[in-house]
Amino acid sequence: MPTTHLARRPPHLPKKVPTLDQVAKLLESDNFLELQAAVYRLKEYRLGLRIVTRLIEFAERHPLLDTTTPKHQRLLVHLWRSKLRFLDLADQWGNYLSTVQELRARPELQDSFGPTALDESAYRNYQRILGQSGVKRGLRFLLEDILTQARSAQEALSDPYGRRLIRIPRQTRHMLESPDLKDRILVVQRKVALRESGRRVDYLRHKQSWELTDEEYAARVEWLKMWREYCERCRSTTASRV
Repeated sequence: MPTTHLARRPPHLPKKVPTLDQVAKLLESDNFLELQAAVYRLKEYRLGLRIVTRLIEFAERHPLLDTTTPKHQRLLVHLWRSKLRFLDLADQWGNYLSTVQELRARPELQDSFGPTALDESAYRNYQRILGQSGVKRGLRFLLEDILTQARSAQEALSDPYGRRLIRIPRQTRHMLESPDLKDRILVVQRKVALRESGRRVDYLRHKQSWELTDEEYAARVEWLKMWREYCERCRSTTASRV
């Protein structure tokens, strides 16, 4: 098993305890996005899980955390979504479902959706898709959610081409009510049910870093280096045009 390059890199510790705003900015920064990309590419899901768990512990113990403010709610939702994703990819199904149960008992973890606008032709197309057999559950959840919101929307307007648009206002609800998480929860529940029934579940697991050969791992590291250089050139080109 190759030693992860990510784990060998010395951490750059801040000179003082960061604020929650700084943590939120970190999560949206290029550096964090590159770290996430490296974790996914190298399949270092357990390392990603450790990182995001530390960030959650820091945020939730911070003396200035106020879970009644939307800004702090968004920060926690972002972190908990990341943790669920890594638990899923690391195939820690029991921990995933127990974490879901813990999150259900936390009504402050509200997520915002929208606003958006839906034209009538798209509305009819979504209805047509839902009327077909064999629609994947994740897509069904998403389209049903959009159409439910559209039916309850009051405001309509016309775009520059004269098409009637249904405006779907921004909504706030518990993070676990989002269509993508509802689908993944059912997927993980199915995996656990199969395992408990004695069925073979190896084919349902995600490939992990230690299952890569040394050559595969090294090739992925090289790919990340080239990708990072490309991103840096894009950023410098964009900055020079501003």
